[in-house]
Amino acid sequence: MILGGAFSASVAEGKGADSVSVMSGPAGDTARMNLKECVDYAMEHSYKMMIQRLANDDRRLDERDAYLSFLPSISASIGGQASFGRNIDPETNIYTTTTSFSNSYGVSGGMYVFNGFKIVNNYKIAKTARALGYEETQQLKDEIALAVIQAYYNVLYNEKMLALTQAQLDASQANLELVAKEYELGRKSLADKSDIEAEVAEYSYNLVKQRNALESSYITLREAMQYPYSEPLAIETGTGDDAELNLMADKESIVSTAKDRLPAARIAEYNIRTAKASFNSAKWSLLPSISLSGGYSTGYNALAGAGAANSPFWAQMKNLQGQYVGVSISIPVFNGLYQQSEIGRKRNAWRKAQWEYEAKMLEIESEVTRAVADMEGAAKEWLSAQKRLEARKISHAQSEKRFANGMISAIELQTNTNLLLEAQATLLNALYQYNIKSMVVRYYSGIPYADQLNQE
Repeated sequence: MILGGAFSASVAEGKGADSVSVMSGPAGDTARMNLKECVDYAMEHSYKMMIQRLANDDRRLDERDAYLSFLPSISASIGGQASFGRNIDPETNIYTTTTSFSNSYGVSGGMYVFNGFKIVNNYKIAKTARALGYEETQQLKDEIALAVIQAYYNVLYNEKMLALTQAQLDASQANLELVAKEYELGRKSLADKSDIEAEVAEYSYNLVKQRNALESSYITLREAMQYPYSEPLAIETGTGDDAELNLMADKESIVSTAKDRLPAARIAEYNIRTAKASFNSAKWSLLPSISLSGGYSTGYNALAGAGAANSPFWAQMKNLQGQYVGVSISIPVFNGLYQQSEIGRKRNAWRKAQWEYEAKMLEIESEVTRAVADMEGAAKEWLSAQKRLEARKISHAQSEKRFANGMISAIELQTNTNLLLEAQATLLNALYQYNIKSMVVRYYSGIPYADQLNQE
């Protein structure tokens, strides 16, 4: 058996794999999906991908904010006030009992001239985080694609095995009918008839067991695809029965490519850049920060009531103008050694990221080595399984002739038939394992799984 499993199917007795039906209707009513269509569906409907896209959008906004922080901050204000009773006359600066109205207008702005390159480092961090998000997206796509590929091939394996099991049951039932007739004619004993009946019962049990395995494998495929359980699902079963063997692979070249192109490697590299920028920002925070500020203000005042002499609005706006410009210097003197501790923490984070990068490079090399070995081993197993199956077919054909001539018992024929089924299952398993392992090797060679399917 290979890899994980996925959904539901039923097979009418006496029919082959083409009679498999899934969920709410026969296979003829359900469009069968190939591997590329399954992967594309998973990419489009994955909740993890939707969450990752939102995270990438957040990082885009963070980068925009970091870029705009280079510009000055500007604010405007406007205010109005009505006063009743004793108030200061703005013209004479003497308390009077009257009603007055005043409003004010102002614009102010400020910007950092120097703040230890904090803005520059924050922009570097935000820019790296956005690039990191793209690599995380590609890594997630690859993980989703591989999960669907494994689940798809497991469904395909169980579909084929269901057809083989059904064929064996049909052959066993045909043998039972033949032996039953010969028993009535006195040519076969009751023991021979009972052995065949036991064989039919065994294959019937295996058929039920294989249906359950197919149902489980479809569930796993639905889960990997995020496919709704309320809709029928079926895959194409007429593909995947052949492969182009590659018994040797240039491991050194693949390792070099994987270290340079794999999303996991790029993520580890971006983590170093982020940690270094954070460390630089912490170091420069010990320096003074310099900022500029400036502003403009004006206003208008009026007294209510008869006989109130108020200057014209625009005259007051001109006469009450005020401006200011300021320079501020902030010098860190002592804050409980917090900044020194922060520098130490950021330095440790940078060093940690460097060691994690080295560990990731070693891990990638190990993964590539294992993947190449698995692919080459699967290719050799497939070739060996083909020879084994051919030998088993010849042996089974001879056993059937010997059983028909009464030279062997039904139990011996069943044993030989079981060995043939095992050889067929081994060949299917070896083939699908090789297909998966070869795709993994091509992935490490710099070709994402989705691109591999587009090339087919």
